[in-house]
Amino acid sequence: MFSSRTFFTRFHEYCRRRRLIEDRNKVIVAVSGGADSTVLLDLLAKEQDVSGIRLIVAHFNYQLRGPESDGDEALVIQRARHYGIEVYVERANTAEYAKHNKLGIQEAARNLRYDFFEKLLVSSGFDKIATAHHADDNAETVLLNLFRGAGVQGLSGIPIYRADKKIIRPMLFAQRAEIEQYALEEQIPYRTDSSNKTDHYT
Repeated sequence: MFSSRTFFTRFHEYCRRRRLIEDRNKVIVAVSGGADSTVLLDLLAKEQDVSGIRLIVAHFNYQLRGPESDGDEALVIQRARHYGIEVYVERANTAEYAKHNKLGIQEAARNLRYDFFEKLLVSSGFDKIATAHHADDNAETVLLNLFRGAGVQGLSGIPIYRADKKIIRPMLFAQRAEIEQYALEEQIPYRTDSSNKTDHYT
């Protein structure tokens, strides 16, 4: 039977064993408003009490889905305030940026997001950025790399830690279904991106 308390224990031990989060770390939490990132925020908020870490929240509004994008932003701000955590929001016309730079939407969004993260790391003086990639994302990445003809390195999936970008992925131990169950048990509100229901993106 699933237990949210046990899930948090797994999260804590996973982070400790791999030294993703250590005492008094200063961590930027990337929160989109979806189930994965809102659960990550809740877990890290609980981790504050255990490890004395400091948190700030980062949200990037891609302005791709009109009122939906603004709704995501509003929820992230509300959740950050719920935990008493400072939140930083960046907005950009991703479609225009993609067109100007001759990029696909996904690549443009990724570039804008990580540029925002890097600037926030420098300006805040924080240690690392936590993103909410999970085990299902990792499996999908391996399959996509396989279909694209990637070599052995490409089949390793999503790295748990990227030293060059100071990015940690403390949810790679968890499956999407577990994350959604945790959100249900802990009554954590989240939003579902309607573009996930289309086949416009890889």
